[in-house]
Amino acid sequence: MVCSGGLALRAAAPVLQSISPAPGVVSNLAQVTVSFSAPVNGSGPEDLLINGNPASTISGSGASWTYGFATPAAGAVQFTWDGGHGIYDLAGNRFDELAPGATWAYTLVDTIPPTVLLTAPTPGATVPALGQVLITFREPVVGVDPADLLLNGQPALSVTGSGAGPYRFQFGPPVAGAAALAWAGNHGITDTAPAANPFAGGGWTYTVAPAGGADIVINEIMAENLKGLVDEDGDSSDWVELFNRGVAPVSLLGWSLSNDPQRPDQWILPALTLAPGEYLLLF
Repeated sequence: MVCSGGLALRAAAPVLQSISPAPGVVSNLAQVTVSFSAPVNGSGPEDLLINGNPASTISGSGASWTYGFATPAAGAVQFTWDGGHGIYDLAGNRFDELAPGATWAYTLVDTIPPTVLLTAPTPGATVPALGQVLITFREPVVGVDPADLLLNGQPALSVTGSGAGPYRFQFGPPVAGAAALAWAGNHGITDTAPAANPFAGGGWTYTVAPAGGADIVINEIMAENLKGLVDEDGDSSDWVELFNRGVAPVSLLGWSLSNDPQRPDQWILPALTLAPGEYLLLF
């Protein structure tokens, strides 16, 4: 706009008018919505930085835009703008990423309790013995003790592991039949959040059936498959062939293959039943 006397009057650069969620303490933070003082264009997800890392998605139009990102670690979370952004209003005025109110921060509080990611043997499985149970949590935990996990009401003899695990609970051999696993009600397992969230616990069962009916063997191994069978993706993967040489069908739920005695659950088999005389090829 040009005023009398030849003076030029330029519209003000766009500024942030609102931010949702409002800066402060939050327990959930995977996206923010910002509203500018005027419609803008030219923004991409890389323009908004979360603790120095760019957002991954953007949606919206006009003056309101939503940026999505992976939930950051609990604690202080700082939001700034990339200095090379291309955010302009429709009159060509560039958003000033250093203007007062253009940056903001949250304190992200972890309120989600830890949960179990993996249990080996698989809950519900029929196993020939049950000398140990491996537990892996979805996040690092503390306070894991042998008395925290009970087998038929009796605590484990020992436990090893740290962080998220796996934690190896060792038990004395149970008698044949039902084996009930349960977390002790007074366990002290929590995550590592500043306000520690306790593990909820729970329970599951196995059936212990000493070897005799099950007679599954590794029948053949291809350790360097160059020109042999191909898998479902057309790749020449290494493979192992199992064979049920017994007289009864065997459920493979909870069975696993491994090349490391310290990690018996490297490859956990699905809930398949191998009939007498039947083969199973595992790539």
